[in-house]
Amino acid sequence: MIFQQPHYRYLLRSWHPTLDEIEQLVPGVLAWARFGRRKIRVGAKLDDFLADSPWLQPTEYEVFVPVNAGYLVEHYLTRTDIRPHQRDARYIDGMIETPWGTWSWDDMVLWGTGAMHAMVQRGELKPKALAEATDYQRAGICWAQRPAVMNTWPAGSGKSLGAILQCLTLPGPVLFLTPAKARHSVRRDVLKYSSVEPYVMLPESERRKDTPTLTAYLADRRAKGQRPFVIVGSEALRLYVEQLRQINPVTQVWDEIHMFGDGKRWKMVQMVDGTADFQLKTTAKGNQKLAIAAMEVSRFESTRRRIGLSATPLDDGRPRRLWAQYDLLWPGGFGSSFSRFVGRHCRGARNDYSPTGYDDKGATNLEELRGRASFFMHEVTYSQSHGQLPPTRVDVEYLSKSELNRADRYDEGNTYGQAQRALAKRIAGAGRDPMLRRQLTEMRLAEACSRKRLYVINETIEGLQGGGKVVIFTARRADAELWAVKIRDAVKKGDRATRAPVYMVHGGVSDGDKNRAVDAFRESDGPIVLVATGQSVGVGVDGLQTATLAIFAMLPWRPGDFVQWKGRFDRLGGVATLLKVVIAQGTYDEEVVMRLVDKFGPIEEYLTAEELSGVGDKLMGMDNMEALLDNLTDLLTA
Repeated sequence: MIFQQPHYRYLLRSWHPTLDEIEQLVPGVLAWARFGRRKIRVGAKLDDFLADSPWLQPTEYEVFVPVNAGYLVEHYLTRTDIRPHQRDARYIDGMIETPWGTWSWDDMVLWGTGAMHAMVQRGELKPKALAEATDYQRAGICWAQRPAVMNTWPAGSGKSLGAILQCLTLPGPVLFLTPAKARHSVRRDVLKYSSVEPYVMLPESERRKDTPTLTAYLADRRAKGQRPFVIVGSEALRLYVEQLRQINPVTQVWDEIHMFGDGKRWKMVQMVDGTADFQLKTTAKGNQKLAIAAMEVSRFESTRRRIGLSATPLDDGRPRRLWAQYDLLWPGGFGSSFSRFVGRHCRGARNDYSPTGYDDKGATNLEELRGRASFFMHEVTYSQSHGQLPPTRVDVEYLSKSELNRADRYDEGNTYGQAQRALAKRIAGAGRDPMLRRQLTEMRLAEACSRKRLYVINETIEGLQGGGKVVIFTARRADAELWAVKIRDAVKKGDRATRAPVYMVHGGVSDGDKNRAVDAFRESDGPIVLVATGQSVGVGVDGLQTATLAIFAMLPWRPGDFVQWKGRFDRLGGVATLLKVVIAQGTYDEEVVMRLVDKFGPIEEYLTAEELSGVGDKLMGMDNMEALLDNLTDLLTA
């Protein structure tokens, strides 16, 4: 499967010593020396072979190059004065013969509009889609006429509708992978804009008695001569891999593809005879990793087009997350070795303590990586998608210690301090396990969030005045439940009582109840409150854009989360929202602010990322330099 992608094959009669590193310089490239019919990979194996057989010389060299790396390899060949005597283009499928990159924007919009009219005429697309589709969604249809496409569109820009339109241009079954919380909205969009009957894969506990099995659904589609369109919750993908094979999907859509950014798929195992073997990684419980399941699905032989959707491909601010995403869309196109990608694009210095053998926290050669991705990445800027929408104004509120309340208890038996000390001991005894360290970070942020409760409740009551609609993102389930109770009491009392309904959502709430809460919030014309954990509604949920006030009580510690959470309010059909990011001074919030701002850099370098413009300064308090200087003066003279 790794070779079944658009690629070039170069044949060279001569070689240059610097080209021995070509596979390291350009991940995804493979080079062989040919001795008649025999081929040996350039590198250590070739050196050993020539050392044992010095009288043999290669007859020619063969270099396999993904199309997206052709310009780089030709640059290296030209620099060493080597000219290929043959260049073959294979598995191109019109990608080179139809150079979309040379088309004007108007040409692509026109082509996409024509494709939509064709979909309407054959009865798969409803006319209302023609009325509502934006120019960038129409251009996206044209852009997607290639084996792989990465739609990097801002949150709230209509990625799901864009992907549905792109799917319908190619006949055959569609497999649409999306976060479980977004299955409801994707199904709603498919029914709203097309005549296709979608099928949602559900676990048995959520399936109604009259829900057909996947096998029965596929048989019904075949009998009626209609296209299957199967929607699957990404988190449970490993449970459905074998069932999904029977779909034989021609098109795969990977919604929020950054969920699959883990590039660590293999582990080395020392065998009894002293040799090393490589095995697929598993979870701590011995189950298949999500990354492995995703790799298997992406390589289904029936698939001819793969579409990735994400507003935040660098969700943790580091390029290391891109390799796995790009490999799902273009298998092998950026190298079969994650370590090589890290060495080239993540400032990959050797590090014996890292699972990959490299330090993967840096960012290098991003312009080169962006150039390679430009062959399939369709980026829409924030001004293109949101230029006509009401603005979301970000207001960062720093709370002094006197404005904070005491933290609530972590659980019935422990305060936050006790829980953190116990977890710190576990980390010390577990060799600084990264999962435990992440848990400690989230625990510290949850404590800071808990200390903002009184401030947030007061701001909520104020925001409800005049019919306001308020959304609050908290840290934990316990916080969401407690705060919802406190707010329900507060809206019934005093001169500012509104008796607004208060809904609460977290990971323990069923999909049905969550969808009803979001729908009620979206459709309400009067004051209403939704209290939710950021992880439960911060990604893949549509319906919160009618909020007049949004409060981030918990500070998201990854830049991708910040963009995604903010994107719940920057959406089509929205109103002007005031977003308050609340930071508690003297808590872990301040350290997370530094981390966030540091990680914004690679994102803004790799992507246009207009939605991040100025956010770093606001989080650092630098948007109001005069106030910052006054605060410093107060501290120095205290």
